[in-house]
Amino acid sequence: MRAGPLVVAIFSRLAISLALIAVLLFSQTVVAAPAGLPSRRPQPKPLAPNKADTSRAARADAIKSLPLDQLSAAARKKVVDVVNKASVFRRSPVHVGTCDPEMYLFLLRHPDVLVNIWEVMGISNVALKRTGKATFRAADGAGTLCNVEYLFGDQKKHVIYAEGSYEGPVFKKPIRAKCVLIVRSGYIRSPDGQIHVTSRLDTFIKIENLAVELLVKTFQPMVGAASDTNFSETAAFISRVSRTAERNPAGMRRLAEKLSKLTPEVREKFAGLSIKVGERAVQRRVAARQVTKK
Repeated sequence: MRAGPLVVAIFSRLAISLALIAVLLFSQTVVAAPAGLPSRRPQPKPLAPNKADTSRAARADAIKSLPLDQLSAAARKKVVDVVNKASVFRRSPVHVGTCDPEMYLFLLRHPDVLVNIWEVMGISNVALKRTGKATFRAADGAGTLCNVEYLFGDQKKHVIYAEGSYEGPVFKKPIRAKCVLIVRSGYIRSPDGQIHVTSRLDTFIKIENLAVELLVKTFQPMVGAASDTNFSETAAFISRVSRTAERNPAGMRRLAEKLSKLTPEVREKFAGLSIKVGERAVQRRVAARQVTKK
């Protein structure tokens, strides 16, 4: 492998791993819609176009959106340090999709559920362990380790902080980096009762090595494209989880029983939620048929 592609592969892995939680959760999915939600389809105008953005304007907008006054002093210090000294900033393309609102919110706060599903399916080497109420330890099985902490979250915005390192044969010393992720979502309910969301991810990464930082900036377009692809693929998987729960809630409950890496409480919540998602889907279809008959 030539040097260029090799560097891209390494930094794609580091960036993706640092952004692991967001990549797992924020994309073609939906959260609960606020009361009084208008009944019309999503319009792209209120948010950025459906393409990646690394401009100063996007960066300034992302910084402005940070709820610093709602963070603890310690959390605020972490965020400001990364944002002010970020080696890389990237705003992902906007994603639009549908998902049961409660399922989205559950997976948002329990990424370990998705990772355990991947493990059961044999499609990923990523390991994720909950270490506290809002903290996780993640490893990609290829030299990247990171600690992730949820600093803020509500229906429209989540702020996540991560510290990670990559250690491999190419570099004599581990590559260390810190990351701040901002996820913003907008919600619209369609006439058939489905909730649609536009959601996007702002990523700030601070590389703690000058030489490595220069390499990252040089290959940023390729690294960013790899991250965007991973983001979209994971988004599609999340949507499938919700759709499967709608169509086959009993099967999802059986899947939950195989998720041995979860605590019994989380496993049972996921199983119970899958049943509720199926029931809500039935109620929505019945209501739609009644409207059609009128």
